[in-house]
Amino acid sequence: MNKNNIEDDSELPEYFITANDIPYKNRIAMQAIWQKYIDASISSTVNLPNDTTIEDVYDLYLEAWKAGLKGITVFRDGCARVAVLTTDNKEEDKESDNILNRGYIIPASNNLIGLKRKLVTGCGSLHCTAFFDPESKELREVYLSKGSTGGCNNFMTGLSRMISLSARGGVSITDIIDQLKSTGSCPSYAVRSATKHDTSMGACCPMAIANALADMYKEFTMAEYGMNFSSVKPNKDEEDNCPVCGSPLTFEGGCNICKNCGWSRCD
Repeated sequence: MNKNNIEDDSELPEYFITANDIPYKNRIAMQAIWQKYIDASISSTVNLPNDTTIEDVYDLYLEAWKAGLKGITVFRDGCARVAVLTTDNKEEDKESDNILNRGYIIPASNNLIGLKRKLVTGCGSLHCTAFFDPESKELREVYLSKGSTGGCNNFMTGLSRMISLSARGGVSITDIIDQLKSTGSCPSYAVRSATKHDTSMGACCPMAIANALADMYKEFTMAEYGMNFSSVKPNKDEEDNCPVCGSPLTFEGGCNICKNCGWSRCD
C-alpha cells in the first residue's frame, strides 16, 4: 500500500479483500474443511475489528468447537499486544510507550479496585486480597494473611510483597500465575485434602493463590465489561474434578489425569 501511495483500505480495488473483511464464520468453515483431512491440529488467526465484544469472541470459539476445529487464534485490532496485521500505523509507538524502563516500579494508587478470597490450605485458612487498576486493568497489589489457625505468616508476607513488586514492575498477572502454578505439591496440603476434603483448588499454597488470582481477575474483567458467564453450565467432563486439588481432569492416554497436581486415576 505504501509503494502505491494507498493510505486506506477504502482506496484498494474492489477485488482486494483484507483479513478484517472476511466474516469469522467463513474463516471457520474454510479451516474446518482442511481439518477434516488433517490428523494434527491446525490453526489460523481470525482478525477482528476493534469493536468486537467478549460475547463475539465467546461465540467464535464455540462455533469453532462445533465445526470440529482443534485450534484457532483470534486477534482484536487495537489490542494491547501488537499483531502482524494491524490498521494502526502508530501501534509500534504505542507499544514502546507502554514498556517500563528497567527498574521502574509503578507507584501504588489509591484508586484501585479490591477483591478478596478466603482459602483453605494444609495449614489452615489463608486470606488473599488483590487490587486492580481500573484504567489499565492490571494487577497492582496482593496481600496475603494467614488466619488464626494457619502458619507460615512471614512467608506469606514476603510472597505478597514479591507478587506486588512484580505486578508494579510490569510483570503481567498471567506470568505471575504461571510461576505460582509451577510449584510442587505440599505434604500438609495433600494430607488435609485426603482427610478433610476442604482445601482450595491446588496442591500447595502458591497454587491456591494462583487459582484465586485467576478467579478474581476474571471476576474483575467480567464486571468491567458488564459480562456474566454464570449461566453457562459446564459439561459432564468439566464436573469430573481431581480429588486432590479440585482441578478439572483430562482424559489422556486412556486415563483421567490432573494437569495441575499430576494425580492419575490409573495410579
